[in-house]
Amino acid sequence: MLDINLIQVFLEVAKTGSISRASKNLRVTQPGISQKIKLLEAHLGESLFNRRRSGMELNESGKEFLSICTDLKQNLDYLEAWSMNKKGRIKGHIHVSTISGFINYIFPKFMKRFLKKYPDVKVSVDVGVSAFVEEDVLKARSDVGVIIADCKRESLRIQRLCGNKIFMVCSPNYYLAKKKRVTKKDLEKARILMHADTHSRSVKALSTKLGFSSEKELGDVFLNDMEACKAHAVEGIGVAFVANMHMTAKVASRNGAKWPVS
Repeated sequence: MLDINLIQVFLEVAKTGSISRASKNLRVTQPGISQKIKLLEAHLGESLFNRRRSGMELNESGKEFLSICTDLKQNLDYLEAWSMNKKGRIKGHIHVSTISGFINYIFPKFMKRFLKKYPDVKVSVDVGVSAFVEEDVLKARSDVGVIIADCKRESLRIQRLCGNKIFMVCSPNYYLAKKKRVTKKDLEKARILMHADTHSRSVKALSTKLGFSSEKELGDVFLNDMEACKAHAVEGIGVAFVANMHMTAKVASRNGAKWPVS
């Protein structure tokens, strides 16, 4: 009988196209991976891969075997899930794509509750801007995506989790800190610290909300992420516009004015 472990190794090498990456993902030595592939090919009496400098490429027999093994793995996963459900437990692997603000501030609390309820579920997380998150879900690279602002893909199912507010953050000594209401004219005189990512929907939404014609007109200093924007604002360099998910208690106590924009 064919060893299921050999099939698992084959699937990982086929997916990654690399002995070294399969070794890392499965936590098995590279010689161990190579040996298992050789054992599988010897058992089948067929070569499954073309060995190239760029990696492992499936040949025609390999592609045919991959189709069979994919169906087999799905059935084994269903069997495992059925067995765990019978025991009152859920087991599996969920892949999440999200934005940096969510992964840094909201996701840890969510993960704590989720893993307490489902301790046998493995979770993988990728981080990117909203457009890339949508693309991951659309192409089935991720099971679920979490973004800020509206989803642009009509074919995706959307569930709104919470409202979003954007705050203006600055040093208590900055000239805008004492103002109860900040106007566009006030901001035209300020040094504005913005996220440099041109794909950021938050930046575009903020530009529209404040009446600026473009994101470039809004920003004076462009930094790599929201944490950098906050850090520069605290030093009195200018003002930053930060989503509520970035507004931790520590930041709120250290900063000056926090003006709700939306």
